[in-house]
Amino acid sequence: MRISKFLILLIAFFILPSFIMMGQKLLVLEKAGTVKNYKYKVGDEITVETKRDNLVFSGSLTGINDSTIVVENYNEIKLAEISRVLRKRELMRIFSGAAISAGVFYFSLDALNGIINNDSPVIAESTLIATGALLGSGLLMKQFVIRKIDLEDKWRLKILDFSFPAD
Repeated sequence: MRISKFLILLIAFFILPSFIMMGQKLLVLEKAGTVKNYKYKVGDEITVETKRDNLVFSGSLTGINDSTIVVENYNEIKLAEISRVLRKRELMRIFSGAAISAGVFYFSLDALNGIINNDSPVIAESTLIATGALLGSGLLMKQFVIRKIDLEDKWRLKILDFSFPAD
C-alpha cells in the first residue's frame, strides 16, 4: 500500500507539469553556437525594432503564432521583419540610480555640514571629486541600461511550439 502511494505521487509529479506546458508557445532569442538565450512567453514585456522605418513596438506579448508575434493585442509583427530586440538590464538600472542618488546625497550632506559649521569653502574639493565620480559613473551606466541585440549578427529569433499536433 505504501509503494502505491509513492508511485501515484511520483507519477503525478512527472505528468502534471506536462499538462501545464501543453499548448504553450515560446519566443526564443538565442545566440547561434552558444547556450545563451532569452525566453518570452505570452504576458512578458518585450520591445522590438522593425527593419521597415525602424519602428519600435513595446509592450506585453499577447500572442505567439507560427511566424508572427502580437504586441499589445494590435501590433502583429513577422519575425522576419524584426531587426533588433531591446532588453532592459535591471541590475545596471539599479546601480545607475544608486550611484546618482549617492552622489546627490553626499554632496547635499557635505554642503549642509559645511553651512552648519561655517566652513570656508562650504564644499570641500574632495567632495566635488567624489560627487563628480559618483554622478559621472551613474550617468555612464545609464547609457548601458538598455541592451540592443541586433538580429543581423549572431542572434536569431525562433518560436518553439509545445502544443500537441492536431490529428
